[in-house]
Amino acid sequence: MPILFHNRYRIASIRLPQFDYAQAGYYFITICTKNRQPWFGEIRNGMMCVNEVGTTAYNCWYAIPNHFPHVSIDTFVVMPDHVHGIVKINRQYNHTHNDVVVETLHATSLPLPQHEQPSNIQTNSQFFSSISPKSSSLPIIIRSFKSAITNKCHADGYKNFQWQPRFYDRIIHNASELNVVRQYIIDNPKNWKPK
Repeated sequence: MPILFHNRYRIASIRLPQFDYAQAGYYFITICTKNRQPWFGEIRNGMMCVNEVGTTAYNCWYAIPNHFPHVSIDTFVVMPDHVHGIVKINRQYNHTHNDVVVETLHATSLPLPQHEQPSNIQTNSQFFSSISPKSSSLPIIIRSFKSAITNKCHADGYKNFQWQPRFYDRIIHNASELNVVRQYIIDNPKNWKPK
């Protein structure tokens, strides 16, 4: 729900408040195209048949560890209008101060009202730096993935390609849950019901 701040509406973050998304662990991610447009291909006989844009999505997913060496990719699938995948952050990101973890920059969580801002933050620039997603965190990884696909699509003539401004995540807590999520991703094409 948009919230008014400094006479501008902003979308509140859907990330888990105060959770460190640079922390080592498994994360189940869902990223959807704008208006759930089927940019990536189609399902035929329970199998995903990717087109050129879908191939770009696959290639960019496989490239994530090349850009983020502390990250490995697990089970994933490109569907007609979304991508499901598991990202594993392999090491703890060391913070030197108390961080407020937020969503991607284009849908960041709201800054505190002026009277509630920490007293050690002197300028807006410093404040926004303090609440921006931390390098190596899940929001930065997903933003990079989305940006790479968007840039390639636009360069290839798919000028109307767009993502929804957010992504959805679920923190995977144990091996049993990990196996359930893996199977859900694998089964996604055969369970597909077009909108």
